[in-house]
Amino acid sequence: MKKILFGILVSCMICIFNPAHSQTPMPNTDIYIVPLKITGEIYTLGKPENITKREGYDNQPAFLPDGSKLLYTAIKENPKGKKNADVYQYDFKTKQIKQITNTPEDEFSPTPTPDGKYFSVVRVEKDSTQRLWKFPLAGGTPEMVLPNVRRVGYHCWADNNVLGLWILGDSMKVGDTRLGMALFVDTGIGRCILKIPNDQAYSFVKKKSKDDWVIIRYGMGAGKKWELVKCLPGSEDYVWTPDGSTLLCGNDGKLYKFHPRKDKEWVQIADFKGTELANFYRIAISAQGDKLALVSYKGKKP
Repeated sequence: MKKILFGILVSCMICIFNPAHSQTPMPNTDIYIVPLKITGEIYTLGKPENITKREGYDNQPAFLPDGSKLLYTAIKENPKGKKNADVYQYDFKTKQIKQITNTPEDEFSPTPTPDGKYFSVVRVEKDSTQRLWKFPLAGGTPEMVLPNVRRVGYHCWADNNVLGLWILGDSMKVGDTRLGMALFVDTGIGRCILKIPNDQAYSFVKKKSKDDWVIIRYGMGAGKKWELVKCLPGSEDYVWTPDGSTLLCGNDGKLYKFHPRKDKEWVQIADFKGTELANFYRIAISAQGDKLALVSYKGKKP
């Protein structure tokens, strides 16, 4: 039973920011969109475009499944002078930004649900409780998800009912909205857990020690797992290309790729040194594989 639940958990994607950090000064970040073309082993990147262009926190990008829009979290000052974290939407066709949530609470980590009807967030409620909520993409009243599960830091969806949770205190749980409960699974796993496209397997970052992080492949069938590659120093944010063949990860202003069956180590495919993307860390990719979203930061790496 535990193996099954662990398999459900790691099929989710957990590449998001921990809202608990909202109690500390937030980093100054921007979101850049980079056109991408993949032809065999050739990666062609277009000119990066800063879609946020302001001082402050713009982070946690997530493409909608059809690639038409990008959700993200921004912290801005409201008319009452209070800074709030809300969800915004960037439309690639119109190049317009629209505020999606406008509440007294803070909403972090917008994540489209599998059915495409909602996006979920980690909401920091008035008493500082952190629980999961979901908002209709078409607009409407939000709903609380798993009311009895508090202290949620990260989350992801495996299907429309089952989701993986990172609970403050560094524990992993699997929740089921039909049962209204969450079951402890494991500890020590990094924030970026992905289902490998076109493969009955998952990948996740395992932090063996402070400086020893590796990306692990976990097979759903027999539950076997093995190391794919060591993480680039201090980097735990990565994505798979849509065909599931190759990992992409940033480090020290450069973008790298790693093909588990062809590469022996990370291979550099782009260098943003000397540009506004010299310092980037988070990365997202569209399901169509034609766009990357890279988050840059100023000052110390978040």
